[in-house]
Amino acid sequence: MLDLGSGAGEDVLLSARRVGPRGRAIGLDVTDEMLALARAAVRDAGVVNAQFVKGYLEEVRALRGRRHRRRRRHGRGDAFGHAAVDRLHRGGADALAVRGRPGRVRPRRRRDPRDPSRPPRCGIGDHPGTQALITIRSAQPSDAEAIAALYNAGIAERQATFETRPREPAEVAAWFEPGLPFLVAEDDGGRVLGFARVSAYSDRCVYSGVGEHGVYVGRDARGQGLGRRLLDALADESERQGLYKLTSRVFTTNAASLAAHRAAGFAEVGVQRRHGRLDGEWKDCVVVERLLGEAAAA
Repeated sequence: MLDLGSGAGEDVLLSARRVGPRGRAIGLDVTDEMLALARAAVRDAGVVNAQFVKGYLEEVRALRGRRHRRRRRHGRGDAFGHAAVDRLHRGGADALAVRGRPGRVRPRRRRDPRDPSRPPRCGIGDHPGTQALITIRSAQPSDAEAIAALYNAGIAERQATFETRPREPAEVAAWFEPGLPFLVAEDDGGRVLGFARVSAYSDRCVYSGVGEHGVYVGRDARGQGLGRRLLDALADESERQGLYKLTSRVFTTNAASLAAHRAAGFAEVGVQRRHGRLDGEWKDCVVVERLLGEAAAA
């Protein structure tokens, strides 16, 4: 199984779990930075049947040996994609299938998405085991200690915020504001794995429908699409609360957060260059936003 673009490791991690220990998932990317993030994510998750290669699709010939060529003669091939990918069989899913000589790719005919016999597509974080174990709910003041620990871990990693001072649980308790969504994700044992919240974007009344959001996922819970699920849930709850836009700034070096935002339907609308200094180093920020409700439909 080959994934084009390593997706900070999340796509390949999910693919590796799907093919099982007898299979192999390969991430292909052209940037050292993204490959380093992907390898770290897979290493932290303890997955051993995933590997990452630097290069382009045209160079993929070297990744396919005799075993793969024999499989194609029996009507099977490798699946390629930009998100989580599945093993492809004849008459299978809407992916790009390898056919003919190695290195040659052609698109397969798409099946009608309205066909009731077609199984639902699975994306990042839609693995059935993940869905069964994680619940997203409204945050409570009793979650303040766990939320503070997640936020302080994000501060220490220097990839999520310009803040450098750790927060106390009492300070986190002040984040709860009426009418502004605040969500946590917890496992079946009640442990908080991540959180997402909305704060006021501006005190000007014209921007009262815009919320500034943040999302944090604990290191040991990454690689399951949890960031995307939190963002989707946050957008749904924000729309119910009457907001028409969520927006935030993400460091250009935070590839995992950018990938989660793209998967959750956020658009990247620009880059704020040298927006601030962190530990004396200038940081550029990508502005992301998602329109909600009437603004999205207009």
